[in-house]
Amino acid sequence: MARILIIGYGSTLRGDDAAGRIAADRLAEALSADPSVEVLSLPQLTPEVVLAVAGAERVYFIDATGTGAPGTWTCQPLAPQANLSNPLGHHYHPAALLAFAHALYGAAPRAWILTVSAFSFACGETLTPAVDNAVAEIVAFLRETVFVEPR
Repeated sequence: MARILIIGYGSTLRGDDAAGRIAADRLAEALSADPSVEVLSLPQLTPEVVLAVAGAERVYFIDATGTGAPGTWTCQPLAPQANLSNPLGHHYHPAALLAFAHALYGAAPRAWILTVSAFSFACGETLTPAVDNAVAEIVAFLRETVFVEPR
């Protein structure tokens, strides 16, 4: 299992919602030579992701949000919380995946969520320029962060 797990998720058919997946795709290419890093690009977070989360020491989730000024992004520490997702649903919150990884496997990886404030979730397969710039910043940030233990 990878020591560091990066998960970008969102719909590639809904404009800026693809920010997480595009960031993950760019990181997968940039970090492909490092066997300690696993990068996943997913349409949504599902229960199957728990095993990968449980096997990592650090996990970075990347997603788009409808709040905030478009093109801005944040990186926040993430703590396990089991009550944030419907256990019978198909979409899980990152904090719920951390809680399930702990409950099922005794795992407690350190985790962060990077959120990109979107401009548009309209049907389309391209990012708006502001969000594309934010994705480039996130990729650069994570390329540096992966090799340095974050605070």
